[in-house]
Amino acid sequence: ENMKGTQMRRRKVPSNCLPKKLRHRFFALRHGESKANVAKIIISDPKVGTKAYGLTPAGCVGATHAGKMFQKTAAKRVVMVTSDFSRARETAQLFAKALRKAGHVCPVRIATELRERRFGQLEAGPDSRYPEVWVKDKVDCGAR
Repeated sequence: ENMKGTQMRRRKVPSNCLPKKLRHRFFALRHGESKANVAKIIISDPKVGTKAYGLTPAGCVGATHAGKMFQKTAAKRVVMVTSDFSRARETAQLFAKALRKAGHVCPVRIATELRERRFGQLEAGPDSRYPEVWVKDKVDCGAR
C-alpha cells in the first residue's frame, strides 16, 4: 500500500527488449479509502481482504471522482486490471462505471497476481507497524 521508503532495484534492460514505440499507455490507480484504512489495521490475507474491508463511502466518492477526472485523457477503450481484494475491485468498478457513463468502453479484469503482499503475523494488527516492514525492505526488498 504505502511504498514510502522502499527502493526499487534497477536492472539494465537491453535496448532490443522493448519496441521503439509502445502501443499502449499504462496508468496505476491506488484503491480508495478502505474500511481497513479507517480502522488503521493491516489486511493482507486474501481470505479476509477479498470478502471484507471494502471501500468507505468516502472511498467510493474518491474512486468515482478519479474516473471522472480520467475521462479527459482516457482513450475510447480502457481496460482495468485489478486485484480481487474488495477495496481494489470496488475502486476499479466505480472508476470504470464513471468512464462508461462518458461513453468509454471499460472492461474490468480480475488478476490475483495483483494482490497485496502478505504481512503474516502483522495481519489484522495496527497499521502503525508498516514502518517495520519498510525498514527491512530498504535492506532487502526481496525479503518476506
